[in-house]
Amino acid sequence: MKASIIIPVHNEWNYFQECLNGLQQQTIQDFEVIVVCDGCDIDYAKEIWERAGVRSVRVRFLEGGTGVAAARNQGMAVAEGEFLLFHDCDDYIEKEALELLLAESENVDVVVGTKKYTWYGASVLVESDSKLLQLNQKLQHERNTIEDISVLGMLIRRQYAEREELQFDESFLYGSDLPFVASLMGRTDRVESSPKAVYWKREHNDTINHPSLFQRTDRATRCREILRAYLAAEEQWDTPVLREKLQVFYKKVVEPFYLSPESEGKEEIFSLAVQCRMERETADLRRKGKSLRRRKRLKRLVSLMTSRTEMKFFLYRKIFLKMKVKKDWIVYESFFGKSYSDSPRYIYEYLAQHFPKEYKHVWVMKQKKKLPYGGTEVKRHSLRFLYYMARAGYFVFNGRQPLYIQKREGTVFLETWHGTPLKKLVFDMNEVTMANPLYKADVYRQSRDWDYLIAPNQFSADIFARCFMFENTMLHTGYPRNDILHSGQGAERIEEIKSELGIPRNKKVILYAPTWRDNEFHKSGGWKFSLKLDLEKMQQALDEEYVILLRTHYFVVDGLDLAPFRGFAYDVSKYDDIARLYLISDILITDYSSVFFDYANLKRPMLFFAYDIEKYRDVLRGFYIDMEKELPGPIVHTTEEVITKVQNLSDVIGQYQEKYNVFYEKYCNWEDGDSTERVVQAVFKRKA
Repeated sequence: MKASIIIPVHNEWNYFQECLNGLQQQTIQDFEVIVVCDGCDIDYAKEIWERAGVRSVRVRFLEGGTGVAAARNQGMAVAEGEFLLFHDCDDYIEKEALELLLAESENVDVVVGTKKYTWYGASVLVESDSKLLQLNQKLQHERNTIEDISVLGMLIRRQYAEREELQFDESFLYGSDLPFVASLMGRTDRVESSPKAVYWKREHNDTINHPSLFQRTDRATRCREILRAYLAAEEQWDTPVLREKLQVFYKKVVEPFYLSPESEGKEEIFSLAVQCRMERETADLRRKGKSLRRRKRLKRLVSLMTSRTEMKFFLYRKIFLKMKVKKDWIVYESFFGKSYSDSPRYIYEYLAQHFPKEYKHVWVMKQKKKLPYGGTEVKRHSLRFLYYMARAGYFVFNGRQPLYIQKREGTVFLETWHGTPLKKLVFDMNEVTMANPLYKADVYRQSRDWDYLIAPNQFSADIFARCFMFENTMLHTGYPRNDILHSGQGAERIEEIKSELGIPRNKKVILYAPTWRDNEFHKSGGWKFSLKLDLEKMQQALDEEYVILLRTHYFVVDGLDLAPFRGFAYDVSKYDDIARLYLISDILITDYSSVFFDYANLKRPMLFFAYDIEKYRDVLRGFYIDMEKELPGPIVHTTEEVITKVQNLSDVIGQYQEKYNVFYEKYCNWEDGDSTERVVQAVFKRKA
């Protein structure tokens, strides 16, 4: 048997399956797997192995001691392969990795592969575009200190390890790799490298529920253990690499720790640094500590005097947050200030109409807009925005608030959200393929401030409670934004909206409202959009009877050039209220956007232009429902199919009538035109 692959497991079940998939795909299968269960359910580990279907290799399961070091030692004690390969259960190796390592193993004791860091699973890296890969590479390169020296990605001759009695030091929680690698490399010159044998070290995207050992180790422990590990390592391995990487670690981790407000453990850490021959650096840091803090305060003062941004946040923290909370002030925001729309709009208008003198209403807007009912407008992130956010008694938002905002005691946060979820959200997502890989941690922090969360149906209520880890008050009211769809003023309002948009009154309206793709972005917060519908073909086939409105997602920053299709295609991406667009539309075309749940209130036909459904479902997000079984309209993949379905709309309506009825009852049965009133009664304790 060529190799024994030793895998400690400590409840990292989210990633274990992909780890096993990587082993199953190895081009050489002459190895055994030793799974050491470190305080976790051994039967569950066996169940996951069975599901993975790895049939061509031998596996053994051991009940392990405490910690990674102890688990690895147990695996080494029973290993029978010619070589050892250590593998963390949340990582994966490329399919040729073992073959490439073994190819360099003749007459050597250690073969060193390449270790790379990633936030993403193997399937995401394979399927995603270059922008995501560039972001992944940037994140990889941020870590290059002594704590990154690891046994992972190395092939070790078992006979050599046994002869030298190599063991991991079980007194380490975090730093046991370094002295082991030093002993390994310091006692032999029979070492080869295999740069193309790639071991992927996964960074965990869920630091709340599934933090990695690195993420759950505090800075003091990291400092202490790495310095201890260095002391043990330098006795075994005489190489300048250790010293160079120690210097980087000291600069990046130890010095910031000293300058932080933390105090516990500093003296022990400085003592260890002195033992590591960092006397000069430590003495300089101690001596300069007060002047460094003074210099930091001076730099801060200069920033306050020269930077408007620094000054406004200083005023927010030091003055505004200490002023009295105004219980009758309400701050509203819709889609990060991009529009006056959605449920916040209808809550605002209801309160302004029914209680005209009881509240001061403040709207967060990115661009100036004349608001009805005398609402006050403030620009997002401006000084006035910070002032009102510090003092308002209510927040009414349909998305996430800025991370720097502090909700004060006595302030009530009403989170309306903005749709029934089709695509998986936050803690229901296995992979985070968007520009911010720490998205889950950010949403967790933000959602702790939400006192109320609106659900449009029971399906959403159940998902919101889980995906946001929400434990406060769920409002089973339906969305205020959909009241307009049940208002009974259809014909009159349709004429008004068509006239407002300059749409011919004798033409039927197709609304195309696609969502965004997590991995298609220019930068964090700025997503791309690539139009896949062939408007030229649609115009040739449908121009006599229809016009088409194109509505991109509010995350998308790319504009649409519709000049060649003037009179047929209209860009309504910046139109404030999509519910008004629903009213004038005879057909909805979408993909994975939540708009179809709302549009179903009108019981009008829908088409689902899902040209990339396999990638979106299996790689980027995943769905909460089975689209093929539940959607109240056909899934189409090409422009030609879209045209055919529109031209034969009566057949579509008849074919999907029964599905539509079931869909409506499940997702629209809470919405009857009175959702806004129910929300106001629950949150503001007001009745008209």
